[in-house]
Amino acid sequence: MYCISVDFTVYCDASRVGLGCVFIQKGKVIAYASGHLNIHERNYPTHDFKLATLVFVLKLW
Repeated sequence: MYCISVDFTVYCDASRVGLGCVFIQKGKVIAYASGHLNIHERNYPTHDFKLATLVFVLKLW
């Protein structure tokens, strides 16, 4: 049985308008997701934007 170790990176960003996230594996983009914020989500505190981005991407991927 072989065990393959592959590193990956997830970059997430959020602004007052939308969310974006990129999944990178071995230096190549594997998946990208973006979305708009609802009106009530635009009132979130800054630290909640990052969490909202991760929750959005985990539901999507």
